[in-house]
Amino acid sequence: MLTRTITILLALSCGTALLAFHPTSTSAETALDSRTSEARQTAELFCKAEFGGDEFRQRTKLVKFSALREKKEKERSGWASPHVVFWDWDPFYIVSNYKVVNVEVINDKAVATVEYARLGESKGKELIIPSRTEIDTTTLNLVYDGKQWWVLDPPLPHISKNQIISIYENKLRRFDDKWRTSASSEQLTSLTRAQKALKVLEGL
Repeated sequence: MLTRTITILLALSCGTALLAFHPTSTSAETALDSRTSEARQTAELFCKAEFGGDEFRQRTKLVKFSALREKKEKERSGWASPHVVFWDWDPFYIVSNYKVVNVEVINDKAVATVEYARLGESKGKELIIPSRTEIDTTTLNLVYDGKQWWVLDPPLPHISKNQIISIYENKLRRFDDKWRTSASSEQLTSLTRAQKALKVLEGL
């Protein structure tokens, strides 16, 4: 009887010890899940903004640059903010859809894996070429500053085919007959370049 009582007490003691450790483990997992969810949300917002043709507003809220990258972006953007994307001039990818497939968090850093269905790309200066890839995998590096997650030094932008076509259509509407009568040869060359780019985009 005494042996049985001791066995029960030991079992209860072990169970209590296990319960004492379990909440700590669960708490750590919950915190990690929360940070992963927040990092994923930032990645999703970033991809959605680019896909929709955001030029500046959302990028300033979601993107941080390292010192070296910021210097390069300032050289690219000239007078404008280094966050600005010139959709009718800068290099970028044209895609039909995207999906954030995975986010891994380690301390204050995270990596998001994004799959795009790529249709073409801009080499810059309105040179659009087809470059179809069914699954184009890209990674986003994210950092946490104690308040929010940021996309650090993002790769080339990805915009939807429909949105970039809309951007070019709106641009070409400004080139009416009145404009053409007073346009310089350089401006007419720019018009021809934009028309060619739109034609390629529509055929992607």
